[in-house]
This record gives sequence, C-alpha cells and structure tokens, in this order.
Amino acid sequence: MSSHNASSSRQTNTASDEPLISPDPERLSQARDYEFKEFAEVKALRRGLAQRHIQMIALAGTIGTGLFLGSGKAISRAGPLGALLGYTLVGILVSGVVLSIAELSALIPLSGGIIRHAEYFVDPALSFANGWNQVYSNIITIPAELVAAAVLIQFWVQISNAVWIVSFGLLLIISNLLFVRVYGELEFVCAILKITLIVGLNIMVTLPLYANNLC
Repeated sequence: MSSHNASSSRQTNTASDEPLISPDPERLSQARDYEFKEFAEVKALRRGLAQRHIQMIALAGTIGTGLFLGSGKAISRAGPLGALLGYTLVGILVSGVVLSIAELSALIPLSGGIIRHAEYFVDPALSFANGWNQVYSNIITIPAELVAAAVLIQFWVQISNAVWIVSFGLLLIISNLLFVRVYGELEFVCAILKITLIVGLNIMVTLPLYANNLC
C-alpha cells in the first residue's frame, strides 16, 4: 500500500496535480512546434561551406598584409621582444572578443551575425549603429588591403600599382559573386598558399642564421 502511494506521488505534481511522467500530448506537440521567429530564418539558409573550409578560413584569416608590412615597422621600433609582447597583449584582448562572438553565434545562430545579436540582446538602435560601423570598416579596410597587396608585389614586379589594385579588386568581386561552395574552395586554396608561404619564409630566414653560426 505504501509503495502504491509513493508511486502515485511520483506521477503527479502536488501543486497542480498534473502528470509529470506522461504530459498532455497536445501540449507536448505545441512545445515541439514552438519556435522563435528569429531562428526560423536560419533553417531557410543553405549551408554550403564544409568543416575544412571554415577551419582554414579561420586559420588563414589571421594572416594578412599586416604580417608582412606592419610587423616590420613594429620590429624596427620596438625590437623583436617588444613586438612579441605587443602582439601577445593585443592577441589576448582580441581573443576574448572573438570567443564571445563565437559563443553567441553557437548559442543563437542568426543570419546577421554580431549585428543581429546586438538587436536581439540589447536594442535595434545598437544593431543599426553596428551595421553601419561594419559598412564603414569594410569601405576603409578593403581598399587599404588592395593597396597593401599592390605595394607588396611591387617589390618583385615593377608594374603600376593601379594594375594590381584593379586586378585584385575584380578577383575579389568575382569570388563573392560565385556560389558559396566555390567561394569556400577558393578560400581553402588561398589559405593553404598563405600558410605555406609563412612556413617557407620562416625556414628561409632561420636556415641562414644557423648556417652562419655553424661557420
């Protein structure tokens, strides 16, 4: 008799007398069908990037023209140790921001990324300001990157910088107009080339130093 009472107490909620183990099928169906309107748009998007594309884009995205141009100026002013400490300090600060953005994107995968997150968590006004800030950043950053690439290639090929700027600009526009799978493959190949270049430069710089020390 006592076991029967204990079993019945587990089956019902003393406050509302509603079943705990066997909920109402209609309410359960409504709970499964319920969905925030913010997440409905995510299912409509087609995920064309593979895991290898995302990993290589994230890895090679840290390698830019600043590594070849900006780092030289930093080393000439602060020395190797000063440049290392400066990059380490800024890297720690930036990594905190990037990890926070990654957690938000994993928790709430909105199509607008960080711009939509500002609207979702704070206010639409902040999202509006953040969106225009991204537009302004891209308007300034992309031409600066094109000019830096032209200056870098000018060291080996003596052609007008305008030719390289126009060529890289057209390549950038065309690559963004292609299908996302093709864009991912281009990013994958370029990422491998960038990483290979960095490794090759380190080897070419390190070997002569060891050769001079051995001699």
